[in-house]
Amino acid sequence: GGGEFVDGARGGGESVEALEKRRSQLTGEVLSFALPVLGACLVEPVLTLIDTWFVGNKLSVAASGIGLAALAANCALFNLITTSLSFFCTATTGVVAREIAKDEDAAGKALVNGLFLSTSVGAIIGALLLIFRTLVLTKGFYVSPETLTAASTYLSIRALSVPAALANYVGTGACLGCGDTITPLYSIIAAVLTNILGDWFFICVLKLGVAGAAA
Repeated sequence: GGGEFVDGARGGGESVEALEKRRSQLTGEVLSFALPVLGACLVEPVLTLIDTWFVGNKLSVAASGIGLAALAANCALFNLITTSLSFFCTATTGVVAREIAKDEDAAGKALVNGLFLSTSVGAIIGALLLIFRTLVLTKGFYVSPETLTAASTYLSIRALSVPAALANYVGTGACLGCGDTITPLYSIIAAVLTNILGDWFFICVLKLGVAGAAA
């Protein structure tokens, strides 16, 4: 633990002050890489919470009840998908970091390959969701007949965003692989603000209901 680290440093001739400084630097470096990865994994649940707030507070009582029930199943589904595929971020980080140390062109090719793979997988998943949406909702998440129409509408629109969500993982990983920990945070903030403005516009202004939350 920490005691062994201190004893080892003393044995190597390092002062306690130098040890603490180095430990602080290491902690800062770890956090600078961990926070963007954590943010990439949490952005989907955060966007879901925003959708839930608008549906629950900006629709009529009857519409909000059906809307929240529709969102519940879809939120669980899309959180499962994005969380299961978050390895695109960590995998891209390692590949880009390794390639950029040898050749920047190779790192660029790795990024292109990652984007192609992630968007392809996302497109396949999105297509499967669109084709089997009724089966997924009724058999997988036990959506009631009263809620099925709203849930199916939400799923149909959100399924189109799966390729972009996976490509975002790759982009975040590529930035981290290049040592850029700021751009992913800006991307997360932009996504949250865009979702808030989008929900306000589509739900409050255009009155699109659950479809507006998915847009």
